[in-house]
Amino acid sequence: MNKQIQIGADIHAGDGGYSEGTKEGYDAFVKQRNQCKPTLYLIRGVPGAGKSTFADSMWECGLVDIVIEADHYFYRNGDYNFKAEELGEAHQNCQMNTRFWLLEGRNVAVSNTSVSEWEVGIYETMAIESNAKFVSIIVENRHGNSSIHGVPSEKVEQMKKKFSVKL
Repeated sequence: MNKQIQIGADIHAGDGGYSEGTKEGYDAFVKQRNQCKPTLYLIRGVPGAGKSTFADSMWECGLVDIVIEADHYFYRNGDYNFKAEELGEAHQNCQMNTRFWLLEGRNVAVSNTSVSEWEVGIYETMAIESNAKFVSIIVENRHGNSSIHGVPSEKVEQMKKKFSVKL
């Protein structure tokens, strides 16, 4: 379910004089874009808060090139099959993909719970090492939704109690 980078004929001449749909236009677009630092948006919150929805909206609006989540690891042929024993591997996979895309100069949204400071620190350090900007976004669950992945309410309550915020 990863949101993939979409490159096509939607590079317009309005802003930078790019020719729509041409190789030269695309090359000019990439050259200008590569002069800017990529940004890593870490979208945090408890299960059910709307992190994935927010990240998908960022992708749909073109603010990020790719959305990466540890949960993506558990999708096989469109079906979600969470295995707690593979959670560490899922997060390693998420971090590896994030680092790759940042080093490619792409804007990345990572949508994970990241409730503790050490979890945030992993991505903040990764951004620094990749010469990228880092933004932490906390999504509140004001609408009262529950997890689409069936996270037990006791686990959500544990996460709420240890959620770290730097103000």
